[in-house]
Amino acid sequence: GTVNLADLISGRQYSDIIDFEEVGDKGTSYLFDQAQGPIFSRKDMRVEVTPLDSSSLSQAVRIDYMLEAPAYYDYILNKRCDPLKADCFVSLEFRLQKGSRYLQISYTVKNEVKDHRLRILICPDIVSKITSADIPFDIIRNEYGKECCVTKSRVHPNTSFITIEDENKSIAVFTEGAMEYEHL
Repeated sequence: GTVNLADLISGRQYSDIIDFEEVGDKGTSYLFDQAQGPIFSRKDMRVEVTPLDSSSLSQAVRIDYMLEAPAYYDYILNKRCDPLKADCFVSLEFRLQKGSRYLQISYTVKNEVKDHRLRILICPDIVSKITSADIPFDIIRNEYGKECCVTKSRVHPNTSFITIEDENKSIAVFTEGAMEYEHL
């Protein structure tokens, strides 16, 4: 279940680059409000790795992650239900095409859990206060800790990519369909 990446051109190594976070949500459809209770990560998930393709033109592998989490948030008792569980399934497919400098990652989520937040964490081991992202007609730089002061979440907008860099490493994540990110 651990994902390590190596850039064969630059020699840079990225160890344990992907994780997950699943946590209860006692907020509304529009406002996340973290519930008390455990925070689940990749280490709490069952993992299955399946090779998909290994040819001279393409290599691909799929990693399936399964988590049994509390099925819903009980607003009357003010806690996540216990012991009723539901399945949260995430499948990541990694594909590298010959001649491409980019690793293609696609994901599928099958989620039966209610009242929670599940997110994919990209952990590139880069320490920087600045991230850059695109928005319509511009590229913006966001500083860690300078989020909107009237919201509970620390998210920033993006349209299709986010980058972070330090003196030695940089990484760009292309985020088709994900319109916000959080710099942890």
